[in-house]
Amino acid sequence: MNNIKKIALVVIVISIVFGSVLGLLVQSDTPPGRAPTFSASIIHTSTAQACQQIPRNFSNWLVLTIDGNRSGLNFISATIYSSSSNIRLQMPLNTTAFAYIKSANATFETMIVPLPNYWVPGDNLVISLSYYVAGFTPITYDIGPVPVLAGKIPC
Repeated sequence: MNNIKKIALVVIVISIVFGSVLGLLVQSDTPPGRAPTFSASIIHTSTAQACQQIPRNFSNWLVLTIDGNRSGLNFISATIYSSSSNIRLQMPLNTTAFAYIKSANATFETMIVPLPNYWVPGDNLVISLSYYVAGFTPITYDIGPVPVLAGKIPC
């Protein structure tokens, strides 16, 4: 009986080691603990407004809210379009973009990006974000439809 316990213990230890090794080799599209969520609003101000380091005044603003672990998160671009018009805008969201980033804490921040005056309050837009987490393939995340609303920008 004593040998059966030893064999069972060896089988359990080998199973745990083998499972751990396989777990390290399997990769998924999104790293664990790094799956941020995004929400968006598009704000139209009655007069052109400035926001921090953005060099001009604008009336339309994309406000992206990022909630989640930002470790290794890199934005590529945002594509904004409406199914009711032929306007499609693709803009960079990397370090070359005019954007104001307002961090609330380590996992929650707001990115405020100026938009051209192609849309007016009442239009419904779709925002398609392209981003990647370091070491993983790029991901596209669609938000919308998002209505253009009159309001104030949170700069």
